Amino acid sequence: MKSIIYLILFLFATASLLAKDIYVKVASTGDGSKGNPYGTVDDALRSAFSGDVVHVAKGDYFGPGGSGLFVIGKPDITLVGGYNDDFSQRDPFVNITRFMRGASEDPKDCLESPRCKEIVERQKVPTTKASYNAKGIVVGEKDHSNFVLDGFVVDGYTRNTYKNNDDLSLAKGPLGTQCLQFNSKGVKIRNSVILNCAGPGVFMNALGTKLDSKDEKESGNDWGEISNNIILNTRLQNVDFRVGNRDANNAPDGGCAIIKNNTLAFNWEGSGEDYNLLQGRQTQLTVKDNVMVFAGFAVNNGFDESRFGRYVGNVFYGHTAGLYRYMDRPNSTLILDDPKELDGEKCKKKYSCSKQSKGNIAQDPKFKATDQFFLDKFFNQIASSGGGKVTMDMMNQWRQAHGMNLQGSKGTGKVNYAPIWDPGKDWKNILIFTDIEGKGVQRNGIGGSFQTYSSKATVAVEKEYKEVALDDIKRAKQMVQPISASGDKGFDIQVVLKVGDQQMSAYYLPEAANAKRDDGWECYYDGSKEIYLYVKRGTESFDLLKQAKKEGSEIIIKGTAFGLVKMPDRVGVKIDSIESNDED
Repeated sequence: MKSIIYLILFLFATASLLAKDIYVKVASTGDGSKGNPYGTVDDALRSAFSGDVVHVAKGDYFGPGGSGLFVIGKPDITLVGGYNDDFSQRDPFVNITRFMRGASEDPKDCLESPRCKEIVERQKVPTTKASYNAKGIVVGEKDHSNFVLDGFVVDGYTRNTYKNNDDLSLAKGPLGTQCLQFNSKGVKIRNSVILNCAGPGVFMNALGTKLDSKDEKESGNDWGEISNNIILNTRLQNVDFRVGNRDANNAPDGGCAIIKNNTLAFNWEGSGEDYNLLQGRQTQLTVKDNVMVFAGFAVNNGFDESRFGRYVGNVFYGHTAGLYRYMDRPNSTLILDDPKELDGEKCKKKYSCSKQSKGNIAQDPKFKATDQFFLDKFFNQIASSGGGKVTMDMMNQWRQAHGMNLQGSKGTGKVNYAPIWDPGKDWKNILIFTDIEGKGVQRNGIGGSFQTYSSKATVAVEKEYKEVALDDIKRAKQMVQPISASGDKGFDIQVVLKVGDQQMSAYYLPEAANAKRDDGWECYYDGSKEIYLYVKRGTESFDLLKQAKKEGSEIIIKGTAFGLVKMPDRVGVKIDSIESNDED
C-alpha cells in the first residue's frame, strides 16, 4: 500500500458547477454581467449551461446574422424577457422584448405589400442576408428539458411573404412551420405573445407524469406548460400538442401537460387544420381558464385513445365549424357545439374527455384593444366555391359586434387571408385582454404577479483530488483496490486521458453516486475502454468532453471515482470538471 501513496500528488480544489445569471441588452458590448450585458441573445445562449438564467432587456433581437433563429440545445436553461434597461423591473407587457427575423432583401417577400412595408419601416427592422430558416424562431434541439421561456414577443411576420393586397402568400415562406418548437419534457412557455405565424404558434410534446391524488400541485415539474400567453394570427393551430408519451400498458400516467390562462385567437385554415388547440395522440392535457376564439374549431381531439383531456372553466366563442371535434369509436368524427356538454360523466362517456371537465362557457370576450384592419379582413373572409366553413351571416354578426359595417359577401377563392396583425405604434393592439374575470391572459400575471428567476445556485464543495496516472486506474492495476474500498464515499481523483466511445448501457455506479441516466447523466469510455466516465448533459464539462473526443485530444478530468457495481475490477468516474491538456 505504501507504494501506491508515492504515486499520488494531493491537490486541493473547489468542485463546483455553479449556475450563473447572464444579462443581455440591445447594442451592449459587455461580458454578460448585469452591469455590462451581452448585446445579443445568441452570445448569452452560447455561454449558458444547465441551471443558468438569461435575463433580456426590452428591444428587438434578430438572432445570429438576422436569421430569427434562437436554438436551445441544453437542459435546464431559463430565458426571461420583459426587463427595463437596468433590469430593476420586469413587465413583459410593457417592456416589449421581441424575437424575430430581419426583413428580407427581396421586395417580393414583403415590401410589395403596402401594410408589410409600412410596418417594417415604422419598426425600423434591419434587412438580413441570412439563409432561409425552415425551423421555428425559438427551437429546442437535443436535450432541452425544463427549458423556460418567459416574457417575450415572438413575431413571425418578417419570415413570411405577403401579396400586394396584404394577404399572406401561400407561394413562399415557412408554411406550416411552428414559431416555437420543442420536444423535450418540462418545457414551459409563460407570459409571452406569439403571433403572425404561417404555421402553428406553439408545438410541444406532452411528456409529464400524472400527479398523485394527494399532491396539491396543479402540474408536475416534468409537465409541458403554456400559461398566460397571447397566441394569435396563426395558420393551423394556435397550440399543437400532437403527441404525448402516455401508454395504457407501460406509461398510463404519462402524457401530461397544462394549458392555462391563455388567449388563443384568430386562426386561419390550412390543410384542413384550423384549431385553437390540437389535443394529439397519447396525451392527458389539462386545459383551464383559457379564452379560445375565432377559429374553425376550438379543440380538435382526433384520437379516441386521448380520452383524458380535462377542460375546466374555458371561454369559447366564434368558431365557424364547431367547438369540439373528436374521434368516436370506431371511426366516426363527431362535433360538439355546446360547451355545457363538456361536463362531468357526460364528458367522459360521450365526448372522450375527463369527468373532471366542468365550467366551460360560450361568451364574446369583447377584447379591449384590437387591430381594426386585421379584424375587417378576418370578419370579411370569402367562402370557397364549394361552400365550406365560413358563412357570411356569422361574419356579419361578428362585424356588428365589433362596430363594423356589414359588408360580408359571397365569393370564391381564399381572399382576405392571414394579413399581419399589427401591434401598433404603442403596442396596445398586441394586448387583447378581456373583462371576463380570471379568464384568458392576465395583465399582471396569474395571481397578480410575474414569476421571478435566478440561477440554480449549488453549494461549492472543496475536494482533495489525488493526481494519479491513467495506467494505475485501469483494470486490476494499483489504484483499483483503494477506489473500490472507498465504497459509496468514492475516491476523488485527477487524471489525464483521452475520451473513447459513448457507452449507452453502462450505468454501473453505486446508487449513492447519484448519477442516473434519467437525471441527464451520460456515460463514455476512456480511450482504452476500461474506465467509465459519467458526465452531466448541458454542462460545460459535457461540451469539453465531446470536443475532446472529436479532436482526439487529452483532457484533465477531476471527479469522484467509484468501483462499479458487479464489476470490482473496473472504475467509473463521476466528473466534476474538465480542463484541456493542450498547450495551445
